[in-house]
Amino acid sequence: MIKILCLTGTLTASTQIRILGPLNLLEKNDMIRQRVVFVSRKTNPDLKHIQWADIIVFQRQRSKKWLKLLKHAQKNRRMTVFEIDDNMFEIPKGHPEYGLLNRIKNKKYMRFIKRVDCVTVSTEELCNYLSKYTKRICVLPNYIDKEICNFDFSKREKKKYITIGYSGGKTHKPDLEIVIPAIKKILDEFPNKVQFKFLGYIPSELIEYSQIEYIGLISDYRTYLYSLKTSGIDFAIAPLKDNLFNRCKSNIKFLEYSICGIPGIYSNVKPYTDIVKDRKTGIIVNPNSSDNWHEAMKLIILDKNLRENIARNCYEYVNKHWLLQDNFTKWFEVYSSLMKNKK
Repeated sequence: MIKILCLTGTLTASTQIRILGPLNLLEKNDMIRQRVVFVSRKTNPDLKHIQWADIIVFQRQRSKKWLKLLKHAQKNRRMTVFEIDDNMFEIPKGHPEYGLLNRIKNKKYMRFIKRVDCVTVSTEELCNYLSKYTKRICVLPNYIDKEICNFDFSKREKKKYITIGYSGGKTHKPDLEIVIPAIKKILDEFPNKVQFKFLGYIPSELIEYSQIEYIGLISDYRTYLYSLKTSGIDFAIAPLKDNLFNRCKSNIKFLEYSICGIPGIYSNVKPYTDIVKDRKTGIIVNPNSSDNWHEAMKLIILDKNLRENIARNCYEYVNKHWLLQDNFTKWFEVYSSLMKNKK
């Protein structure tokens, strides 16, 4: 049985989606044994973990002491994996993480990427980008754990307001800029019919609007999905600027909205163009046109049947094709292949 050690940082959504979720299911089905160690600046490498493991997964680790651990693992013929699910090497200007510090981090990431036996990523776009640095890359898409979120359409409540939602952190500040004028216009047009709910981040330009509710960042992924599911959001928006950084992102926002029965409006940008069917499982709009965002929001506000049809379609689509329970063995295939290469 394969023994897998994962070294990761804080308990982020990425850790829960890409590490804990699939590894827990693999262990539950007696396919692997696992240990997950949360590391910090104060954490020192424990060589006992290395001796125990067959495969060591480094999730976005970059410090020198963990690089030494990587070298030690390889010296002792342990297989090594570097897990990354964002294109940190193409962060655009205006992004909160753009700058010298990010470039320094990237050099440290690259030391791992070039040394490990395998790099795992969430999208084909990110795989294509990193292929110029290493050929040892596997795509493991993001999936939704059905045990975390299961929606019941029969429990929708009648409300006075139509609630439009947005979910995302402050790193999406540049993506929201083009939509802000459209949001203001909608609030002015429908003062007694529409309200907005922001989960995680809200632009400063919208804070003082009485029709807006803000819920702070929720770090635990299970709690976050429950909050999204019970938020009362009737439809949501997912704006992305069209740049290389965003094109390498996964479709996780579509999966999250859809599994909660929330129809969405999405930018006409990868990752959404590959999965959203316009007016069937979502609405696709020009990412650079505030007028298009306004028109799409107005359409879905006024057309209740369209809203409900998209909600049902996207929920059924994700349940059929994008559940972790139906796809977790893809992680085992990658790990088994590594062990075969070792032999």
